[in-house]
Amino acid sequence: MKKIKNPLVNIHGYECFGCSRDNEHGLHMDFYLNEENKEVVCFWEPQKQFQSWTGILHGGIQCTMIDEIAAWANQYYLKTCGVTAKMETKYIKPVRTDQGQLTLRSKIDHSIKNITIVKTKIFNYEGELCTKATSTFFNYPQEIAIEKFRYQDLELEEEKQQAYKSSF
Repeated sequence: MKKIKNPLVNIHGYECFGCSRDNEHGLHMDFYLNEENKEVVCFWEPQKQFQSWTGILHGGIQCTMIDEIAAWANQYYLKTCGVTAKMETKYIKPVRTDQGQLTLRSKIDHSIKNITIVKTKIFNYEGELCTKATSTFFNYPQEIAIEKFRYQDLELEEEKQQAYKSSF
C-alpha cells in the first residue's frame, strides 16, 4: 500500500482539523491507497480527548473522519475537489477509544457528471464494522478547483503498512 502525500503541507495557514499535522487539536489523519481494491485507507489510533462517553469515540468525530477520508478518495479518483453535499451515517456499534487502532476505508461508489457518491466504513481494532456512511460530493471543474481551492493532484509515496482484507 502506498501513502498519499498531502499536497497542502507547506501552504501557509493550512490547519485542517482532519489531516494537518500543524493543528495541535486535530486528528492528524494519514491516507494510503489500496490500488487493488481502489480504496483510500486510514489507520488511526483513537485518543481520549475525542471521546463522548468514557471510552467511546464521539459520533461527531467519526463523521469528521468519514468526511475527511471520503474527500481524499473523491479527490484522488476524480482528480478535482468538491464539497460534501450530504452524508448519511449509520452507527452499528460503539467505537472504543481505549482498545487500539481503527481502520477507515473509503471507496467511490459511482459518479455522474459533477456528483460523486462515496462509501466509507470504520472498523475497530478487531476488524468489526462499527460505522458506515454514504457521502454525496458536489465536484468543481478542475480549473476552478485549482484557481479557488488550491487543488493539486495527489501523489503517492512508498510506505509499508500492515496487511488487511477489504470488506467492500
